[in-house]
Amino acid sequence: MRTSLASTRRTVQWAINSRMGLRQPSLLMNSIPKSGTHLVISVLEGAGHSFAGHYGHSEQRFLSMSAEPNQTFATAHITKPVTGPGQRWLIYRNPIDVALSMVIYIRSRADHPRTMLFKDLSLANAVEGVFNGIGDLEPLWERYLEMHDWALTSAAKPIDFDVVKRDPAMLLQSIGIGDFEKDKVNRAVGKWNPTKRTSHSIEELELKDSLRLSTSEPIRKTFDVYKKIKSLT
Repeated sequence: MRTSLASTRRTVQWAINSRMGLRQPSLLMNSIPKSGTHLVISVLEGAGHSFAGHYGHSEQRFLSMSAEPNQTFATAHITKPVTGPGQRWLIYRNPIDVALSMVIYIRSRADHPRTMLFKDLSLANAVEGVFNGIGDLEPLWERYLEMHDWALTSAAKPIDFDVVKRDPAMLLQSIGIGDFEKDKVNRAVGKWNPTKRTSHSIEELELKDSLRLSTSEPIRKTFDVYKKIKSLT
């Protein structure tokens, strides 16, 4: 039931924003979940660009990109290559932040299809499950590797989530958007910030410190791929 409701909601949102795939974005922003999709939407909309939907694996077959810059963009969580016209970017983020954010997000959504995977686990065990793989969730290093390979086969350029968060103008300048009003972008990002947590519990901070020092193979492998993605810049 949870899977069906979440899937239906995503499909309806995609259909409205993309007009059933008829809109052709000239810019595609792909990422691993919890790596800044909504932040990027805020930045680009603040710069006057129009959002043409979020593409998952089931919608990718409808994705058609414009050869001409048209101030239209789409976001995605996809791993199959996208070739042809348009700009393609990969938003990446520190794996520890991704794993922690994923667990906290899933736990906060009673309708999420993976809620039961983490329901009875401690925070540390739940984050470990993300790195190792749990239920139908693949090990995090495998997803990072898929995204690294996607960037190579799709001729995509990577950009760090933390850079975008610290200085949204860097994203726009990297894409080649030079004509924008910084105040409008900052106001759009300001609408994003209040929805995000501005502080972390002592438990979370201690867990992050512990993970940074971990010699666990899944964590090490994830960071190995993460560094490869960073080196593509």
